[in-house]
Amino acid sequence: MAFVTPIFPADPSQTWRFEKYVIGALKTYLKSSVLFYIVNTRAKRIIQDICDSTPENQEACSRMIPVYVACPTREYGISTCCYQDKGLAALYKQYPDFQYYVYHQDDLYFRTDYLKNYVEDLQKEQDLDPKELPYLLSASPFRSHGQVVPEPPFTPERLKAAREQRNNCSYAPQHIYPWGRPALMYSNAALKEVVPAYRKLAISKECIAFSVPAASA
Repeated sequence: MAFVTPIFPADPSQTWRFEKYVIGALKTYLKSSVLFYIVNTRAKRIIQDICDSTPENQEACSRMIPVYVACPTREYGISTCCYQDKGLAALYKQYPDFQYYVYHQDDLYFRTDYLKNYVEDLQKEQDLDPKELPYLLSASPFRSHGQVVPEPPFTPERLKAAREQRNNCSYAPQHIYPWGRPALMYSNAALKEVVPAYRKLAISKECIAFSVPAASA
C-alpha cells in the first residue's frame, strides 16, 4: 500500500506544512513505512534543508520518496489538480506494483492498521483482486467538482444545505475523474486505467471546466 501526498514547500508561505504534516506523518502513523510525496522540482533544496535540520528529521526523510513535477506551487486552485495529474501518472510509471495507492492531503492522519484490515476483508468478502479489478475508495462522497462548500462553522444545518445544493456533474461521462481532496484510494487496476487520462491532464481540465480559481495557482 503506497501513501502519496502532494506538498508545496516551493511556496515560502507553505514550508511549515512540510515539517508539521509530512515529517509528522513519518514520525507517527507512517513510522514503519515510506511516504511518496509529489513536489515541485524547485523545492528540492528547500526540502533538503528541512530534512538536514535535525537528526529526527534526517531519519524521517530517509523514508520519503520524491516524485518531482512541474506544477504551480500554491496549495489551492489549479495547482492541486496539476499535482494529481502529473504526480500520479509519474508515480505509477515508476512504481507500478503496489496493490493500493492512497492519494491524500498532507494534513490527514490515517489508522493504517484499520485501513489495511478493511481492504483485506473487502477483498475476501467480495473476491476483489486489486490488480485485476478497478475500484476506488473515497474519504467522502460529497467532494466532487461543482460542490457548494459551506463557510465555517460547519454546523449540521450548513452541511445539509451544501449537500442539497451540490451538483453531480463530476459523475457525467465527460467528467469522471475524482478529485483527490481529501483522500482517494485506488486499486492498482483503477490507477492503471486512469493514468493515460492523467497524462493528458484530465483533472486539470475538469478543474478549469468547473472554474477552480486560476488566481490561486
